Amino acid sequence: MSLNKVIIIIGASSGIGAGLARYISNDAKNQLKKIGLVLVARRENELNQAANNAKNDYCSTLVIPADVTKRENVEKIFQETKLKFNKISCWVNNVGLGISRSVLDLTDDDIDIMIRVNVKTALYGMQIIIPYFRQQGYGHLINISSILGRVPYTTFRSMYSASKATLNSLTTNLRMELQAEPCCEKIHVTTILPGMVATDFAMNVIGDSVPKSLTDYKIPFIGPFPRTSQTIDDVCKIICDVINNEHPPREVYTNPEHKPLIKQYFENVGNFELLLKPPS
Repeated sequence: MSLNKVIIIIGASSGIGAGLARYISNDAKNQLKKIGLVLVARRENELNQAANNAKNDYCSTLVIPADVTKRENVEKIFQETKLKFNKISCWVNNVGLGISRSVLDLTDDDIDIMIRVNVKTALYGMQIIIPYFRQQGYGHLINISSILGRVPYTTFRSMYSASKATLNSLTTNLRMELQAEPCCEKIHVTTILPGMVATDFAMNVIGDSVPKSLTDYKIPFIGPFPRTSQTIDDVCKIICDVINNEHPPREVYTNPEHKPLIKQYFENVGNFELLLKPPS
């Protein structure tokens, strides 16, 4: 079967990953385009359910249960996908773990796990797929980050924000390296920065989903800033549009409510931080 695209989604067992698989397959059916969809996560049962939800005559799926915090498993995903579909068009890094901890309460283990899950998993994917895209002559890498990696306004997510800021920086540096190479003009790298999305993310963080007593942490919540939660479908539509774009954007903020927030932050960081000060 000749496929228009082969798309790998890392972190596809639930949330944005599972939703994206379903949305992409429906989009392929509507456009009468055949695709290969590779779904990766640790939980095999949930992956199989996500694959069933994405199943139609225009979508061929491959389920790969894997712990992507181990580099050799990411290499295995790459090899198994090539063996099955003979090409890779798009690689989506969508692994994320949250934590509720103030800066002064962070432990070594907290920092290690945030970097391992939120940074290294994506780094392994980048280091494995980009050389292949170079050889192939085209490809699209998408890293799912967070608005908190750009504007850290929810302070009890301190290390989560820091890990996503690291991911943002690595992605930007990769993009600039590639644009300096004439042979890489058809290789695209996109950072997706959602805000709050209606998933189980907050229920799976290290520590309480929200600190029970914010005053105990001596830190504010999110002040007068957007608290609107987007649906999974809203975010997945935006990501799917990015995948379909022949000239995809470099960065995408999924929630339009964040535009004034970002502008305000970068215009005057000091004034922005004063807005976070708890009322006296």
